[in-house]
Amino acid sequence: MVINLLFKKNESLFMRFFLAIVLVTSGHFFGQEQDSLRSYKLDEITVKSGLLLEPKSITNIDTKQLQLSDAASLIDIGKYIPSVKVQTNSRGESLFYLRGSSERQVSLFFDGVPLNIPWDNRIDLSLIPTDAVSEISVTKGTPSAVYGANTPAGVINVYSDSFNGKEGKISTSFGDYNFRRFSGSYSGGTSKLSYLISGSHKNSDGFSLPSGFESDENPADKRINTFNSSNSLFGKLNYYYSDFSNVSFSTTFIDAEKGVAPETNVASPRFWQYPLWRKIGFSANGIHSFNDNFSSFIVYTASYSKLENTINQYETIEYEQLDEVEKSEDDVLYGRLIYTNLLDLNSLLKFSASGMHTTHDEDISEYIAGVFSGSTLNTYSQNIFSFGAEYEYIDTRFTAIAGVSYDISSTPKTGDKPGKDAVSDYSINTAFIYSLTEDMTGQVSFGRKTRFPTLRESFSGALGRFLINPDLKAEVAVSSEAGISYLKNKFNGDLKFFYNLISDGIV
Repeated sequence: MVINLLFKKNESLFMRFFLAIVLVTSGHFFGQEQDSLRSYKLDEITVKSGLLLEPKSITNIDTKQLQLSDAASLIDIGKYIPSVKVQTNSRGESLFYLRGSSERQVSLFFDGVPLNIPWDNRIDLSLIPTDAVSEISVTKGTPSAVYGANTPAGVINVYSDSFNGKEGKISTSFGDYNFRRFSGSYSGGTSKLSYLISGSHKNSDGFSLPSGFESDENPADKRINTFNSSNSLFGKLNYYYSDFSNVSFSTTFIDAEKGVAPETNVASPRFWQYPLWRKIGFSANGIHSFNDNFSSFIVYTASYSKLENTINQYETIEYEQLDEVEKSEDDVLYGRLIYTNLLDLNSLLKFSASGMHTTHDEDISEYIAGVFSGSTLNTYSQNIFSFGAEYEYIDTRFTAIAGVSYDISSTPKTGDKPGKDAVSDYSINTAFIYSLTEDMTGQVSFGRKTRFPTLRESFSGALGRFLINPDLKAEVAVSSEAGISYLKNKFNGDLKFFYNLISDGIV
């Protein structure tokens, strides 16, 4: 959702305070001073007296940067984000690491809906297209309490395109090893009712190796088993039923297949291919104001997604004789509700509740000398709930934020493994921002966050690559940060020092 607000310098203090609201929503909120026309994004940042105050370390990648990057998938954007490391693991999944923390400690949201698959809290970002993406926001360190559990190292928010009038885009690209990509999108409608449709096709037989690369296991110029192909569709419908209230409905479909480059110089390399990686999702999100002055409102998200996944494990690098086949299906229901109330001209209070239910069906087939010898089917499920509250106080020179949440995880179904009791823990987040000068602010923050073990970490052998460990405890991350931010015209600089401590880490 986009709201353009114009105000004059002599308007009420209430309107100035309104521009200091901190929101965690599926939309984008901007404030503009009529005389200067400066624009500010109020998504986990605070605008106060014309200053841009950041209670967290936030990096934004806007539409222009995305277009210049010519990125085909989300993983291609990682190199443009400070403190983010792009890495492909031995499973062939391309992931983001943030400030040294692994992909399991970082949560990704697309229009308020989690992208991470709860089974192992991962998502292969090389399979997520960027055709409908307009902006990416990265929150480093302990995020707001309203995000719920499993976000100890930070949050990456991905936003789809907003309505900008009738607009159509088509792009194509070609490369070596039969690489080709076609994509297009079209948006239309009115300021009241608008829509967006996008789609893409990508195919590649693999990628080339550096000229100096030498390996007996990969003698060719092309990396073995790195083919990939994907087709995607995305559609979104926006309806604004009042000045400060809207609802959006969207659907996503991704159908892909790929090979996994075999490890080199290891005793027991894996020879994997993904003949099926198909995800479909539906979501609804929006914001509803209870009054005309926008002093009381809710932000909500509800979604359902299904992921079908097949992994073929082969005996040798020729990829002819099957060893094992893992077929899995993940169903995920998710919902989040945030209520915000302006208490007075200097403070606001937010309450949040979120819940997730996931079911994972895992069918593992065994082969002997390439001949099917039997299969095992197991069903796992997990529930995660989080309840939080956050208070913000805004004064002339400073902003203070404090939040707390209580998180619960249960695993009703554990396949053929022994069950485990439900576990719970708490999280806190605090931040203090002080205006040192007109252009410079100082910030300090402290937080504690938990991450519950995933079903895969606790109960699945995962084609012989994991150890079953149902007694895993929740990870606990304690983080602190101090820094200075400088904003002058188009120049923005940050100097940050941070310290992270993770106990009961799962590796």
